[in-house]
Amino acid sequence: VETSSQPIDKPLTEDEAVDQGEAVLEPSVPDTEPVTQIEPTENTQTIAPAIEPDTVIEDQQPIDAPRSRIDQGWAYLSDHAYDQAILEFTKETSRNPDSPEAYFGLGWAYEKSEQIKLAVTNYGKAIKNDPTHVNALFSRGYLRYYESQFDHADADFRTIIELEKGELHDYALLWSYMSIARSSGDTAQAHSRFSQSETHTQWPGILFSYFMGASSPDHVVAAINNASGIERKTRECVGYFFMGQQRLLVGNMRGARKFFQKTLASGMSNFRQFGAAQIELARLSEQ
Repeated sequence: VETSSQPIDKPLTEDEAVDQGEAVLEPSVPDTEPVTQIEPTENTQTIAPAIEPDTVIEDQQPIDAPRSRIDQGWAYLSDHAYDQAILEFTKETSRNPDSPEAYFGLGWAYEKSEQIKLAVTNYGKAIKNDPTHVNALFSRGYLRYYESQFDHADADFRTIIELEKGELHDYALLWSYMSIARSSGDTAQAHSRFSQSETHTQWPGILFSYFMGASSPDHVVAAINNASGIERKTRECVGYFFMGQQRLLVGNMRGARKFFQKTLASGMSNFRQFGAAQIELARLSEQ
């Protein structure tokens, strides 16, 4: 259930801007941290996105027609009946071991039930059956990122960059940037990835400019406020999350915490960024 929040009607104050005088530090990322509150997506905004709302699979069959096991599995997922979903998808993988969708659904069911290793394994099987399955690639990359497997996560995001265009391509670039920066601290190498996109003045490309220091927090907030309705809420969730990530990369934990809190205030709980902000805030509270 989505919750409402008051929109942001004015630019950030100086107190909310970055303290550029702080030392550049790598954020502390625990080696073993359970991944919780993760929300993948099944549409073109996938998992990535950055924008990644939960998928609702609509049953287009007649009321009297029997559901396929995959359809039934997604129906169980939408009802949060994860054990039943796992059973249905497992039956389908036994019946049709070459089905990428069966393994993707099984991976998603394991992810939702917080069985992360099994989720990664089954996303991998979906990718083996269909190397262009960007939803499985993004889901696996995201989980690898929060398991501190940054090189492996970057490999998945780079594959998406090669396969996709538009927003999914751009969101994969952002996750790739963060994976490189957290893995090696080589922000110059990470910045070079952004040269692959020519949309630095448009959404979400303005976030590239922000990571490179060419745009201020006010510029990003203006881009957020330029939208309305659900698109504005989407930009609040996504934009503030990545602004928080930039703060982490420069060692500004106070600023990171504020932006992650703004991510949660968007109320977009079915987006990956919402769950990821909860993870980041929990880690910050332990420091």
